[in-house]
Amino acid sequence: MRAAVRQFQLAAHADRHGLLRVIDEVQPHEIMLVHGREEAQRRFRRLLRERGDSPVDTAAWSPTRS
Repeated sequence: MRAAVRQFQLAAHADRHGLLRVIDEVQPHEIMLVHGREEAQRRFRRLLRERGDSPVDTAAWSPTRS
């Protein structure tokens, strides 16, 4: 089996800046927001799009194959 193993320093709770640092380090293909108040998620999703990240709606997500 071939697998890429990576280690990240993650915390159970992070503020907006902490989450952005994780996103910058991990560089995910898609980002799904699954926790937090609806309005806060909406603002954060808008910020992610402005940065060029790819937030997806929770209901619309499906695993991608690489």
